[in-house]
Amino acid sequence: MFVKFGIEGFISLKAFFHCYFCLYESILNMKIPHFLFLICLIQSCSKTIQQLPPNAKLSAKYVVLDETLSPGNVKCSEDIKAFDEMGENDCSFILKEFEFDIEDKFVLDDKGTVAEFWNYLSEGPVTYSINELKLDTSLFNSIGGNRLLVMSSSDGSAIIDSGDTMKIEQVFPDEKLVFVELDPSLKKNGRRFIYEYKIESVQK
Repeated sequence: MFVKFGIEGFISLKAFFHCYFCLYESILNMKIPHFLFLICLIQSCSKTIQQLPPNAKLSAKYVVLDETLSPGNVKCSEDIKAFDEMGENDCSFILKEFEFDIEDKFVLDDKGTVAEFWNYLSEGPVTYSINELKLDTSLFNSIGGNRLLVMSSSDGSAIIDSGDTMKIEQVFPDEKLVFVELDPSLKKNGRRFIYEYKIESVQK
C-alpha cells in the first residue's frame, strides 16, 4: 500500500508515518492548529528532489514503456527486479512500485554522445559499439545517434537532449535515475525517457 501524491511523488505508508511522527514530535509543544499541521505534514513528506547533484554526470538514456503499458508487456521476463539488481540481459525493472520495460538504451560517453546502443528484444539485448554504429549509417541515423547530445542544465534542474530542454520531474538518488517531463508525443505512444547518472569524484 502507498500514499500517492501524483505518479512521481508518492511515498510508502512506512515512510509517511515515519515522517508524521518525526514532524509531530518536533512541533508538539508549538500548539499549531490541526489543519496547519496537516499542511506541514503533506509538504514535508511529499517533497521530491527535482535537481541533480552538482557532481552528477549523465551516463545513460533509456527509452521505456511507461508505467501503464509495461505491466501488460510480455516481451520481458516475468522475473522483474529492482533497477540496481538488474543483469545485462534483463529488460524490466521496478522503480518505486512501478514497472518499466526497456526498449532502447543509449550509453553515453563523457561528452554526452553515444558510446553504445542497446536494442532490447525478447531474446535479450543486441548491443552496438559506436564504431559499429558509424559503419551502419542507416541504423545510426534512424536511432538519432548522429545528433544525440545529452547534458544537464547549469543549475541541474533540466536535461538538454539533442537540443530539447526537459524539466526534471524527480531524481531518485538511490537508483541514480531521473524522470523528466513527458513529451506529448511520447505520452501518446506510452513511452517515456529515463536518464541515469553517476557521481563524479570531486578533485581537490
